[in-house]
Amino acid sequence: FNYKKMEEYLKYKILLLGYSEAKSFIINKLKSNAYKEKNKSSKIIEEVSFKGNFYSEERDTKVPKKVVDLIISNTPGQENYNSITNTYFRDSDAAIILYDITDKSSFNDLNKWIEKINNCVKIGDNEYVVFLMGAKIKIIKSRDVKEQEAIEKCQEKQIEWGGEFNNGYSKEQLKKKFIEFAKILYKKIGVKNIKQKRIKLDSFTKKKRQCCL
Repeated sequence: FNYKKMEEYLKYKILLLGYSEAKSFIINKLKSNAYKEKNKSSKIIEEVSFKGNFYSEERDTKVPKKVVDLIISNTPGQENYNSITNTYFRDSDAAIILYDITDKSSFNDLNKWIEKINNCVKIGDNEYVVFLMGAKIKIIKSRDVKEQEAIEKCQEKQIEWGGEFNNGYSKEQLKKKFIEFAKILYKKIGVKNIKQKRIKLDSFTKKKRQCCL
């Protein structure tokens, strides 16, 4: 039999930090398979996992299709950067720092979050990836942080801009955004926890291809 390698399996864990209402919104939207557990320090960890796929943009890749298992991790009630321990960062591959676009003070917390992360892991290619993401959960409030300001801050801190979202986002829209993050993780830190899936080309498929040559 002939076998052809068709898919590459990836697994990434992303930690949510910062703006509590945005973190809760993400978890609640994706919570069809959410679960909570206690870690070694008896603190609650809330996680959601889902699978998705994307195609590599590298033309010379041997396995263009990537199937990714994403774990989104949240620590409810621990919104302060001082309450997050080193273990959370070492157990994840990336972090998303969330801020409220209607509250400049939450955006200003970015510097402290970056400092905290740098004290725990090394940020950069082939290491740990950090995203900044704006959220508008409170409809009645007006914008206090311009998107361009956030983009420029990402460039200054050498982290990834994750865009913005609001409370009108659907489950599928959030999943699509996280798959885009997975594509960036694949480029930045490469492959983790790979399993190769091979499919068998049956005789009918082989004959069909031969006749079309």
